[in-house]
Amino acid sequence: VIADYTDGGVTHRAGDELLIEIADTTMRYDVGAKASLFGRLGVAETWVVNAATLETLVHTQPGTGGYASKIAVPSRTIMRR
Repeated sequence: VIADYTDGGVTHRAGDELLIEIADTTMRYDVGAKASLFGRLGVAETWVVNAATLETLVHTQPGTGGYASKIAVPSRTIMRR
């Protein structure tokens, strides 16, 4: 995903299957509006890692309303795709 947050434009390349974000002070935005946008753009899966707790929020099943599935994965869990 290519994003230009300066002017708010976001473009999506076909084939973007996994996007991983590390979030700290922007956690609420990253798991809310931003993840929803990536879901609407069709990014197959988005992981948002909380830098403070190391919990990962896994967003899958993208659609017109964002992601249909959101699962919290505890820290120290081995994740495979």
